[in-house]
Amino acid sequence: MTPTQSSVLKSMKEYDRIGKLKFLAKYSSGRPSKAHYIWHDEKPYSLKAVWAAAPIPPI
Repeated sequence: MTPTQSSVLKSMKEYDRIGKLKFLAKYSSGRPSKAHYIWHDEKPYSLKAVWAAAPIPPI
């Protein structure tokens, strides 16, 4: 399914709550995006990991 705005924001909150390294390990094999980031509230979020965490229902 396609992520929604609310599911992307929810995944970014999880990113902040558990920390970058744990979030990347959970959703993108520990690897951040090489070139693509989502900027929200002046903070970069790895697009690859946020997109993987955001589908409704979860994959």
